[in-house]
Amino acid sequence: MAGVWSVLALAMGATAAKETLMSKTRQVKLGAHSLGANPHHVAAVRDKFNRMVDLDGPVTCDAETGMLGGEFNCSNMNLLDYVDCEALGTSMTGQSFVGDDLAIDGCWVSDIWGWTDPETGVEYALVSMWDGTSIVDLSDPTDAKAVVFVNGTDNILDGYENLWRDIKVVDDVMYMGSEVTYHGIQAYDLRQLKDLAVPEDGVVPTVSADAVGREVGSTHNLVAVESLGWIMGVGFESDSPACSLGIFNVSGEYRANPMFVGCYYDETINYVHDAHCVEYQGPDADYTGKTVCALWAETDVYLVDLSSLRYEGDGCDMRRRHLLFGYHAEPACALTLDIISNWTYDGAGYVHQGWFSDDHATLYGDDEYDEVLRSFDEEGFSRCFIFDVTDLDNPSYVTAYVTPSAHPSIDHNLYVNGDYIYQAAYTSGARVRKIVDAGTIEEVAFVDLETSCECVITDPYDAEVCGCDSFLGVWTYFPYFASGVSIAGGAVEGLFVLNATLA
Repeated sequence: MAGVWSVLALAMGATAAKETLMSKTRQVKLGAHSLGANPHHVAAVRDKFNRMVDLDGPVTCDAETGMLGGEFNCSNMNLLDYVDCEALGTSMTGQSFVGDDLAIDGCWVSDIWGWTDPETGVEYALVSMWDGTSIVDLSDPTDAKAVVFVNGTDNILDGYENLWRDIKVVDDVMYMGSEVTYHGIQAYDLRQLKDLAVPEDGVVPTVSADAVGREVGSTHNLVAVESLGWIMGVGFESDSPACSLGIFNVSGEYRANPMFVGCYYDETINYVHDAHCVEYQGPDADYTGKTVCALWAETDVYLVDLSSLRYEGDGCDMRRRHLLFGYHAEPACALTLDIISNWTYDGAGYVHQGWFSDDHATLYGDDEYDEVLRSFDEEGFSRCFIFDVTDLDNPSYVTAYVTPSAHPSIDHNLYVNGDYIYQAAYTSGARVRKIVDAGTIEEVAFVDLETSCECVITDPYDAEVCGCDSFLGVWTYFPYFASGVSIAGGAVEGLFVLNATLA
């Protein structure tokens, strides 16, 4: 309890952040997930579970029919294996959570990530779930097995905040955040995995995290800042100090034991939903070698120089703990940094997430709400937004790529790996786009593993337009394994191990 009370004290003494658009979109998502808004939700989920068990891979995409297993639309994408909720080790399988006229059924997979053991070369999937994080051995990608389950921190049944959990890796340590109240940022040293065997009886052992950074409470996302040896929390709620970026040093002696650097808060930026930070090596020579971050902040994109982060005032130290908030607040020691530029675009619904190209000259982004608002078309097809950032001080909008899916859907997280963009597109599945040139992308592979909803809900909700859950399906699609294997998380299904055939 001591950690919880320290966070409470910090929150009580901090300036409250402004209301966020996330609070509205969260309610829309919960409405979509609920039985009240979708009476067919549980039936569709159970049907999906049954069908996935029958698809225990590998299953090849049929080039002639464009179908996977005779049931799912695909192109150049094979299913190597499927790991269901129970096999991932969660305790939530088959449970339903009811309250305030809402119900959530199933284990619920949110963010996923991956890690490769530098000594053994074994690849692992890291799978966020309702009650913690499953770690899955992919040494045989056609027979993936969970080896351990890292429990979340306190209040694991804290309403619907369990739907949002996030993972990133810095220096072989997995860091885990959640929107669960007072969750903090957990650390688990992945190097210990080489000493763990796949359980022969199929019972996945559960463990606690190695450490928890309690200076913040709930977070929506975590951001790896490898160039500086930091993990950064974003998407803070009222149980944390007013904060746009919450920064922990996880390098050197603080590896796997995060040391709180402080909180940067800008009233204009306010809530940062997600971010991508790079040690900049792009065409703008003014920023070469600096840590540049793209912040996706609900209505705008911000480019900031994170390496400029500093305390305002004399006698302030970047290693101070707790002194920015609570009863020990020192306003003269607030963190500040240099904002390079910011912009938005016509039709923006919820400026959600994005990633730099490998040459740092282009920024690709997704919007999680333009489809709901019908900003661009009457059905709600998703778009990938392309921005020219060759001049970081003067970025410009290039174009928007419309997802060529068989039905409308909402796009979610995307990641760039070399010449390809790997896009999670909720009910349109996992999709791969080739970067043809700086302003042109084209789709080269996909698999749609969610067939229970083929429309996009509206705001306000209209069951006549779409009466199913548009936020099911693939949340994150991770592409960074050297083997060419990729992994996708199905919200109520589990883990999909995939292989895209790319030219």
